[in-house]
Amino acid sequence: MTGTSGFLGGRIVNGLIKREAFVVGIDNSSGPLKGSSQDQANDNFCFLRGDFNERANEALTKLRSAGRKSYAVFHMAGIADRAICEREPVRAFESNVMLTTYVLDFCRENGIAKFIFPSTALVYGDRLESPATENDVTNPVNVYAATKLSAETMIDCYSRQFGIKPVIARLSNVYGPGSTERTVIGRILSQVKKSEPIEVSDLMPVRDYLYVDDAVEGLIRLLVLVNAKSCHIFNLSTGIGSSVLTLVKTICKELSITDGITNTSRCSSISKSTLVLNNEYLLKVIGWKPKYTLAEGIRKILKEDCVI
Repeated sequence: MTGTSGFLGGRIVNGLIKREAFVVGIDNSSGPLKGSSQDQANDNFCFLRGDFNERANEALTKLRSAGRKSYAVFHMAGIADRAICEREPVRAFESNVMLTTYVLDFCRENGIAKFIFPSTALVYGDRLESPATENDVTNPVNVYAATKLSAETMIDCYSRQFGIKPVIARLSNVYGPGSTERTVIGRILSQVKKSEPIEVSDLMPVRDYLYVDDAVEGLIRLLVLVNAKSCHIFNLSTGIGSSVLTLVKTICKELSITDGITNTSRCSSISKSTLVLNNEYLLKVIGWKPKYTLAEGIRKILKEDCVI
């Protein structure tokens, strides 16, 4: 697995370890998430610090020495910060497209067929009139989404040309404990922790908020349950849209904050941005859909981040 120290990657490692998988993680960060099961001594996890091209052969050697009969790659590394992608598009291309190609080629050279890749709902654009299905036309509106879609194209090419059996999961807005202030939920919770008025730039955008535990469970189920013979694309989402206003009200309700304390005076109401994903294909193929409602997810994140 690449990107094992990331917001999603670390949690996927934990989920795989619980299922008794042997995981080798490659990440150029300082190491596994502190306090996680992978941070403890564990015979089923090995962390390699460094770039993928530097450590990939060592990772494969460790997998083979573990005696497991089948291999798969979760490619979780890349730049997910849209602001960084806009500021540094070349770096974004290298991290999100070129690195994906390097990992795919390593799989090709070593006969590893299963390949799991997290993409983004933003490949559909952000002005949708109805929930997007996997067959809808793509329309990326920023550098981040464009790099993800470019990576998807390379994955599909390797599937057609070299027999890789990939699964692409287009994720809606993932949130959970530890969400950064670059996300709307992380920004709101940071203001709450500091006893500041809640201020967001726009109350109107509608998004499909996916709790991180559901995202992890969905990705692992896609690995286990989908026996892809070609490139398979799934929307991993709740299928339910919630406005930023609904999000703010939900957080305020859980924290017993009255409307008078919530300051939205700087928020506009001109945006009609809507991005919700239809998840019926996911349910049809693997018989599962996310279980957490927005209120339940907010409740968990508030408890785990010690806000309440």
